[in-house]
Amino acid sequence: MPLRVIGEVFKTYIIAVQGEDMFMIDKHAAHERFIFEKIKADVGALDCQLLIEPVMVQLSFEEYGAISENVEKVRQIGFDIEPDLAPTVAVKGVPLIIGDINPADVVGLLAQNFLNSKVNPQLDIFDELYHSLACKAAIKAGDNSAICELEAVAKAVFENDNIRYCPHGRPVIIKLTKKDIEKQFRRIV
Repeated sequence: MPLRVIGEVFKTYIIAVQGEDMFMIDKHAAHERFIFEKIKADVGALDCQLLIEPVMVQLSFEEYGAISENVEKVRQIGFDIEPDLAPTVAVKGVPLIIGDINPADVVGLLAQNFLNSKVNPQLDIFDELYHSLACKAAIKAGDNSAICELEAVAKAVFENDNIRYCPHGRPVIIKLTKKDIEKQFRRIV
């Protein structure tokens, strides 16, 4: 049976129906998890969006060193960052999936992740970074969303069983059956 998006309430929850089931989907939590799963699945192959002008980001000397030592790993996760005059780096590109996030907000997180695993930085240790990127890039509760955006988020939830909880552990979807609703209105006992 096809899923039909009715709309949203409180600029936060998508209302959808399928057969005799109604679903409430937290649009931010669902979109955040979708982006998180996409980043994890595509890590090593994330498309880089080149910036018109480099964004110069000043870091601590430790953070600068961590980025400088891991330029290739940074490229593997979709960033184009070049060390400049210490402790400044030039951000020339960012992963396409993170949208219009300010690169300065992300580079410090990236550097901290490298600092936290100095001995052998591995791409799979970046879950916290991926959570942060996904959260910053996701549709926000309270945002005005077009019906096509709501439909895309709902479709993603129903097509991917991994999208049941946001990266922070909050539920993404609540199901109410027609029977549950009819009990609330005392149409049935």
